[in-house]
Amino acid sequence: MRVFTWFQKKQLTPAINEIAIPEPLPGNNGEPAPVQKWKEYQFSLSTPVNPDELFPLFQDTGVRLSNIHFELNGGTFSYSSEGHIYASR
Repeated sequence: MRVFTWFQKKQLTPAINEIAIPEPLPGNNGEPAPVQKWKEYQFSLSTPVNPDELFPLFQDTGVRLSNIHFELNGGTFSYSSEGHIYASR
């Protein structure tokens, strides 16, 4: 997946966990339910770089940020980002 390759090229090591696909609900009139055609991963990343500078390349690519936290410690910012990656199977 190109998102993971991008993290590696930037020498970033996010914590990444695959989200299990839930069992599909039964379809109408006994028809099988549609199969989910993507995988979902949850990630978290801590870095001194502002997420606005890291993630603009991923607009419309299946990367969604859900939380951004920042901390000022001795004149240095530290950012923690959390989000989801949606990838084709």
